[in-house]
Amino acid sequence: MTTGDAVFEIEDTQAQQSAKRWSDFVAWVFPVVGVIALELGTPLWVGLFIVCIKFGWNDFLTAQWLRSDPIPERGKSLSWVLAAHGCFLMALGGTLISLLGAVVANFTQQGVQDPQARQMLMMGTVILPIGWVLGFLLMTIGCSALSQHRIHAWLDPSLHTSRRANNWDRVCSQKQNDFLGWCGPPFLHVFVVGGPLVFVAIVTGQYAWLFAAAFTIAACVQIIFARSLAALTPDECWNTFADMERRNSERTNSAAIG
Repeated sequence: MTTGDAVFEIEDTQAQQSAKRWSDFVAWVFPVVGVIALELGTPLWVGLFIVCIKFGWNDFLTAQWLRSDPIPERGKSLSWVLAAHGCFLMALGGTLISLLGAVVANFTQQGVQDPQARQMLMMGTVILPIGWVLGFLLMTIGCSALSQHRIHAWLDPSLHTSRRANNWDRVCSQKQNDFLGWCGPPFLHVFVVGGPLVFVAIVTGQYAWLFAAAFTIAACVQIIFARSLAALTPDECWNTFADMERRNSERTNSAAIG
């Protein structure tokens, strides 16, 4: 390594650390703003939503960064996947906070059923299915786009590190592909959406079980579909120059045929 390369590497590391500190600071601003909003009397769901942005903040930032990918089709497709994962994390975080808040509110009333505790409990049972369905829809859009553009996905936590350094040369560097995990295991899809809907159908006698069954089938189909989109190595997804040459060749061949 030359002296110049070492200097550039140090500058990249410093820029990456600075970006991480700024990202972490902004992420913690959301819980503070959410609590202040609740103290000022805003509706409970508004404050909870602001707080929960913190859980998906990293994924939303990376999803936005992917939109500047030198391969636009790859970046846009994967940005949907990152946005979906952010929704999953927001839904999980919101549910845990709601349930914890319900327990705390109930204990502070010495066992008396507190209306605020009931409201928190109801929000906890509603937020998870709603957030998960939204994430599932975004994930479906991303997987469909990956399939349309014949892109195999490789995602791991080092993607966030590359975003902070704005590094497109070596985007993902870990040995395990987390793409399927970020898509959400099928049993989680079924549990967090199908389970509550089946319970509602049993209690109310309504037809929510039809939607639950349809969603369950769709979740299983999606995860099978997603398996065919997972890359075997990082380079299979992130070898930018090889992808650009291949796509230019395809466009040239298409133009020649036309």
